[in-house]
Amino acid sequence: MGVIEGAGLKRISLGDSYDAVKRLWAETLSDWGPLFAEPVFVPEELRDDFTKMTRIPILGDARPTAYSILNDPDTGIFTPEREDQIVGRSHTSLQAIRVQLSAPEVRCVVTFDQSNHRKAGWSAQRRL
Repeated sequence: MGVIEGAGLKRISLGDSYDAVKRLWAETLSDWGPLFAEPVFVPEELRDDFTKMTRIPILGDARPTAYSILNDPDTGIFTPEREDQIVGRSHTSLQAIRVQLSAPEVRCVVTFDQSNHRKAGWSAQRRL
C-alpha cells in the first residue's frame, strides 16, 4: 500500500455541514475511543483550522492506548477492482482501512466517502 501527497482538503470546505457530522462522531466516540484524524488526508497548513472546526485532533506518533481514526479523503474509498490503489489525499483503500483496524488500540475507523458515482457503478459499491 503506497501513500502519496495530493490536492487534499481545501480551506473552502472547512466549516461545511460535513464538519458538523465529524463533530458528532467525535462526541459519540469520545469516551470509548477518542477520534483522531489520519494526517495523510489533512494538509499540514490546514490542520489547526481543521481541529478547531471539527474538534478532532490530528493523529500523531504518540498514540493513546485506545483511539478511533477518521479518514477524510477528498473523494472516498477505491472500489476493490481498481488496480492502482495508492492512498493519497483523494482516496483511501479497503486494505489501508484493514491495516488501521489491525492495531489493537484502534477501536473504530470512520471513513468519509463523498463520491457520487463510480466507474464500476453502484453495484460494486454495495458489495463493499
